[in-house]
Amino acid sequence: ATLVVWSGIGAAFVWRSVYLGQLFPYLRNKITRFGFLTPNEVIVGAREVWWGDTLGWIASVLLALGAAIFVARWLRGREPRDADLAYPPDPEPVRAVVVRFAGLLLALQLAYGFATFGILFDRHLIALLPAALVVLVGSQAPGVHVRLVPYALCLVPYALYAVAGTHDVHAFSRAAAAAGDRLIARGVDPQRIDAGLAFNGWHMYERSWEMGPDGPPRHYAREGRAGAQDAYYLSGLTPAILTQYVVSLSPTMQPEHWQHALPYWARMLKQPTLDNYHVIDELPYRRYWPWGEGHVYTLLDPTVEPAPVQR
Repeated sequence: ATLVVWSGIGAAFVWRSVYLGQLFPYLRNKITRFGFLTPNEVIVGAREVWWGDTLGWIASVLLALGAAIFVARWLRGREPRDADLAYPPDPEPVRAVVVRFAGLLLALQLAYGFATFGILFDRHLIALLPAALVVLVGSQAPGVHVRLVPYALCLVPYALYAVAGTHDVHAFSRAAAAAGDRLIARGVDPQRIDAGLAFNGWHMYERSWEMGPDGPPRHYAREGRAGAQDAYYLSGLTPAILTQYVVSLSPTMQPEHWQHALPYWARMLKQPTLDNYHVIDELPYRRYWPWGEGHVYTLLDPTVEPAPVQR
């Protein structure tokens, strides 16, 4: 049985990694080749590619080996005997049965996740948590905690990455909001500013989707720019915005340097450009991963002549 499972995992690895060319990171909306998120996902701007093919191959092979070893250990678990389940129950055999069942459940959930990879996002993996916790806790012999070390070695990097990634998203979002507030303080209406998904939603969502006289939602007619250079979230959430000013993570886009690292689903989204824009302001923010100082840039396209402000 172990040989059959290993063969299946190996075949799946070869098919996805070699034939399809899909290497780790597989969870493409949070663990990406750019760190957290992809370019133009919540704010306009190019991103540096931090995760190359070499690291992707190493992580992919290690994950495939880890999956094979996990299933092999589960298959080698001892079947309970009648004496083990006598009353009052001996906690050790009962623990072994529970861990074996949880391991089977976790293996089936992982297989389902692999089969539905095309629509898999990070939030879908919450379903794995109960079974994973049972396996983690139940695998520890009473009074022995040494086995926690290998679990920690696997979990700590993900925890650090999650903290760093979450911090960075909030950091550049705060900087972008501050840049947008600077423009508002200078008398620029938010209808003329794209400062990222959070800023746009706060200032322009309700204005963009007012109720018309017949009841269904309507949005302001776009005038000036046709919207070809705008981020996807503008047309879907705040279509009234005319992007005369853009707060960006980069002064230019240069897609030839990063588009090859986009996941397949991101390539289906409209990729904005920054043609005709020039930098008029710049704000720094602290970045955890990679460590250092990042910047948001306030850009102006003088060719955009916005319509009169609509309220």
